[in-house]
Amino acid sequence: MHLTEAIVKNCGKAIRARIAHPKFMNTMDLLYKEHRGK
Repeated sequence: MHLTEAIVKNCGKAIRARIAHPKFMNTMDLLYKEHRGK
């Protein structure tokens, strides 16, 4: 999540639009669930 935050703060509208896309958010959710507690 820190990387996503840094990208949002430092990149343009096109990148923010990609991050806001449901596919990106679903991927982030899957990664979180896979790696939480490690």
